[in-house]
Amino acid sequence: MPESSRYDLSTTRGSLRHEPPDWAPWAVTRSRFGVDATGYPWSTGLDDTTIVSQVQQCAQHFLQLDESQRLRLRVPLDRLNRSYLASLRSVDMAIELGIALESIYAPTKLSEGIALAVRTRAARFLGGSLDDRKATVIALKDVYDLRSRAVHAGRFDGEGGNKWRDASRVRTTLENGQRLVGRSLVKVIMEGESDWEEFDISEAPGT
Repeated sequence: MPESSRYDLSTTRGSLRHEPPDWAPWAVTRSRFGVDATGYPWSTGLDDTTIVSQVQQCAQHFLQLDESQRLRLRVPLDRLNRSYLASLRSVDMAIELGIALESIYAPTKLSEGIALAVRTRAARFLGGSLDDRKATVIALKDVYDLRSRAVHAGRFDGEGGNKWRDASRVRTTLENGQRLVGRSLVKVIMEGESDWEEFDISEAPGT
């Protein structure tokens, strides 16, 4: 074997393993981090090659943002990443998603109604039909309910929480929240962040 074709595997093994950027989600599938072949902002019926291409395009857009924008988006990106940790309890997952949502949709402190502002902004920002926007509002209301229970009680099935006694329902709700955070981040990265105070008083879609 020619000398030039020999490799020291002890030194190259690490370089052969793909290492994602430090802001990338811990677990990335079609249904996570906004890469959902059945939902906005991606088109339906996408194959793996197209999905990978769109993920790469999103990453390139992120790297082209100025430093202040990247630093601000690292907060929700990091919190979304943390919510995917396999060892994370659902209680911690709910808290991480709450922080991610507020860092996207409420970057400046609101004096009141932060949960309402977040879900209303998210529904309008992510768009879709009226039913789609209603579904976003309902989904984020549930995520915030779980987040509030996690913060104040460390559990979901306390007073008034009968519907959260089903662990699979809690998990499904939180996974839906992850997808909404991911879609939000993709749209902010690809299209730019809104001035939320102006966004609140702008004309609603379809009016």
